[in-house]
Amino acid sequence: MTAAPALLEVRDLHVAVRTAFERVPILRGVSLDVAPGEILGVVGESGAGKSMIGSAVTGLLEPPLVIAGGEIRFAGRRIDDLPREQLRRLRGAEIATIFQDPLTSLNPVFTIGRQLAETIELHTDLKGAAARDEAAALLARVGIPAPAERLASYPHEFSGGMRQRVVIALALAGRPKLIVADEPTTALDVSVQWQIIQLLRDLCEECGTAVILITHDMGVIAALAGRVAVAYAGRIVEIGPTRDVIADPAHPYTRGLMASIPEIGQRRHRLTQIPGAMPRPTAVPAGCAFAPRCPSVMDRCRVDLPVLAGADGHAAACWLAPGVPAA
Repeated sequence: MTAAPALLEVRDLHVAVRTAFERVPILRGVSLDVAPGEILGVVGESGAGKSMIGSAVTGLLEPPLVIAGGEIRFAGRRIDDLPREQLRRLRGAEIATIFQDPLTSLNPVFTIGRQLAETIELHTDLKGAAARDEAAALLARVGIPAPAERLASYPHEFSGGMRQRVVIALALAGRPKLIVADEPTTALDVSVQWQIIQLLRDLCEECGTAVILITHDMGVIAALAGRVAVAYAGRIVEIGPTRDVIADPAHPYTRGLMASIPEIGQRRHRLTQIPGAMPRPTAVPAGCAFAPRCPSVMDRCRVDLPVLAGADGHAAACWLAPGVPAA
C-alpha cells in the first residue's frame, strides 16, 4: 500500500476471454494502488498480464475480453463499469496511455501539429491558435528542438526517439492525472532510453502525474520506479519498494528475473535463465502457477494458492516468503 492517498485503486481484478463455451481467466485477482506523483513499475515475462492490467485501467479492453470481477477506482470514483462514452471522455483528459510503438499512435497522413492540436481541443478549453501554441509548448517540454517549426512535420520525419517524445506530448495534451506507459523505451537505444526515463521522472516531479510503467526491463524499473509489482500468469506475485524487491526479492520468480540480468564486467559462458515457460491461460496449474518452474517447490505449492502478504509494504505470494500465513 502507498503512504499517500491513492489516485488509482485496483481491487481483486479479474479479466477473462469470453467464448461461447467458457470464460478463460487472463488476470486472476490483481490488486494494486498508485498515488499521485508515483511511478509504479509492473514487470514480468511476456504473457504475464502486464499490458492487460494497463488496458483494463484505461478501459481499452475489447470483446471477447471482459472484466469478470473486482473493481477499479480512480480519484475515488469507480470506473470499470462506466458506459463507453464516459470512459472515452475520461481517457486523454484524466488517464492517458503511452504505447510501445509510437508509429501505432501517430497517424502518418497528418502533421504532428494537427494531431496534437486536435487532442488539445478535444480535452481542454483551448481552440484554434491557442491550441496550436499549446502544442508547440508541449513539444518544447518534451525536448523537441524548434518546436513551432516541427509542428508542420509528419511522423516519418522524426527519429524513433523523437516520435516517442511526441507520443508523450500527446499523452500530456489533456493534462492527465495518470499515465499508463506500456513498454515506452523498448524500441529505443540506450541513450534515448535514458532521456525518456529522465523526461518521465521530471513530469512526475513537476506536475504530480502518476505513472504505471509496464516493462520487462528491470534496469528501467530500477532507474525510474519507486515501487514495483511483479506479475506472473495473471497475478501479482510480489510488490514493494523497488530497492527492497531488487536487493532482497521474496518470490522465487523475482529472484529468477534478477539472476537473469547480466552484470557488467562479469564473464559467463551461459546466461542464467528461468527453466520452462509461462503457462498458457488455459493451462494455469492449481496452487502456485510458478510451481512447475520453481527450484524451491514443495508439495503444498502444487495444491494451495499462496496469498500476497508481507510487511513494510513489501509483499509476496509464496509459501516460503516472510509474512505469508502458514495455513
